[in-house]
Amino acid sequence: MARITDVRARSIKPGDKPIADSSVPGLRLWPSKARGHEKSWGYGKWILRFQSPVTNTRRDMGLGTYPTTTIAMARDLGTAARRLIDKGLDPIIEREAELAAKVAAR
Repeated sequence: MARITDVRARSIKPGDKPIADSSVPGLRLWPSKARGHEKSWGYGKWILRFQSPVTNTRRDMGLGTYPTTTIAMARDLGTAARRLIDKGLDPIIEREAELAAKVAAR
């Protein structure tokens, strides 16, 4: 497994297997289902697969679409989520709680 490069990410096509990035465990770039105009559809979506320490189930966390979410941004988001997992927290539950708090503050 190797780190994803921009050239490799831009070459992903519908039907391809997801591309794993070795810098963050579980981080993959999944190809988009249909190839449209890349500026509107993107090349794929970033998914972080992990075992939830709260529910003890496998979860997939969306981190955005490529190229809107760059490789560096996806790695940063994945690393932050892994830190939460290491603390015994589920990053999806934490993200939902943060969003609910913002909505309640309005």
